[in-house]
Amino acid sequence: MYISPEKASFKKSMRGYKARQVDAYIESLCSEFAAAEEDYRAQIARLERENEQLRTQLAEYEQKQQRRKQPLQR
Repeated sequence: MYISPEKASFKKSMRGYKARQVDAYIESLCSEFAAAEEDYRAQIARLERENEQLRTQLAEYEQKQQRRKQPLQR
């Protein structure tokens, strides 16, 4: 079962971890994940644009090939 770092909670105990350190660590993880997610989303958007450009180029190339195959009509 996955629990996001923002929603994670821990029971307190006498000899457990220091809550402030755990909270700080989880906060830093959340920041790193958010930055990575932003980078990945930007990369995905860039790749989608590039993919669309390549699809357009391919369609243009295929049209040129079809025109070359058509016999000259007079």
